[in-house]
Amino acid sequence: MVVRVKEGCTRLRPASAGLRRGFTLIELLLVMSIISILAGIVIAALSPSRQLAQVRNAQRRSDVRNIAAAIDQYVLDQGGDDLPAGLDTSLRMIGTAGSGCSIACGGEGDAGSVSMTGIAALWHLDENSGTIADSSGNNRNSTVVSGVTYGATGHLNTALLFDGNDYVDFPTIFPHDSDPKASIDEVTSSAWFRTFSPPSADAKIVWVGWGGTIALQMNSAGVVSVWIKQTKTGGTNYDGLWHGQNSGSATFADGQWHHIAGRFHRTENTLKLYVDGELLGTNTGMNASEYLSDPPTNHPPIIGAASVWTGARTNYFTGDIDEVALWSRALTDPEIQGLSGQGEEMTAAACLDLSPSLVDTYLASIPFDPGGGDAARTEYAARRTATSHTYVRACSAELGEEIVVER
Repeated sequence: MVVRVKEGCTRLRPASAGLRRGFTLIELLLVMSIISILAGIVIAALSPSRQLAQVRNAQRRSDVRNIAAAIDQYVLDQGGDDLPAGLDTSLRMIGTAGSGCSIACGGEGDAGSVSMTGIAALWHLDENSGTIADSSGNNRNSTVVSGVTYGATGHLNTALLFDGNDYVDFPTIFPHDSDPKASIDEVTSSAWFRTFSPPSADAKIVWVGWGGTIALQMNSAGVVSVWIKQTKTGGTNYDGLWHGQNSGSATFADGQWHHIAGRFHRTENTLKLYVDGELLGTNTGMNASEYLSDPPTNHPPIIGAASVWTGARTNYFTGDIDEVALWSRALTDPEIQGLSGQGEEMTAAACLDLSPSLVDTYLASIPFDPGGGDAARTEYAARRTATSHTYVRACSAELGEEIVVER
């Protein structure tokens, strides 16, 4: 057979040369769809853990809704006034345990989780009046509340508002100079704060000990910092040097909520400052042989001010303060990131037993988390909001999901 070629045209080939027809668009789309389905099947088969996590989250959503509905029905049946015993504005894990119930209550996708090991004090500042309660289980409740406004809008629930002449005192927490051998090797202090303008002079957000166990503050430019003061080697007087770490050029008097944390580790010889979970600086210029301690007289932990050697208060803060916590250890970076996570909250030390109020009439039993909860510590938490809503949360949600009911 002769094949003729005309100039400017495509060369034709005889059938014996292997002529092939291309795929149509419909055929290509069909093949792609089949590949996509098969890929999904393979991924699901290779990721059973994800499927199981989804199943557990579905159970958590159902449990949280049922608990919230039972609480609401109980309140309605009581005429709308009485709550289940123990339910208040503090977030508490539901369960029968009397202790060991403090956990960071948030989804796995939050910035991190915080171990409550070494918690020295935890003040949610959610009260509407009276004593400020310590939720760490250490009973370090306020001893003096001077001038603060309760019930201000908080980062979590409510906060305390300080007008530049207010403060709250608490009992001495860390070892003091009557026992210099009981030195402080590690400490972490953290709080949420909000202020709309810088102070005229250094203002203390949290102050622990006149000797300077650890202090969080803001200066007149809106720069925040952490400070410590060490004793001389083996000494009992506060005659050592001040050491600090500030936020550099970053300022935070912008009317927004910010999380601040200061972390001291003596044997590492580090003093670190974190704001909103970010490490802004590390001071390594301390003396690892010098200690920190907290004197017992006139110099208690203070929120919103500092104390001088006479015991007088000074360096007042103006603005809102919320969720103050102190640890007798140096938290890790992920833990501090967890403290600054979106909406992550720590539950109180004692659980909330809802069984007497809800079981039999409203629930067959109190449900518990399918991943690791039990009747003693369900890993579900509940509280009443400042606007009298019921709030129930799954503390151990997976896959970055936040499982909360508020109504």
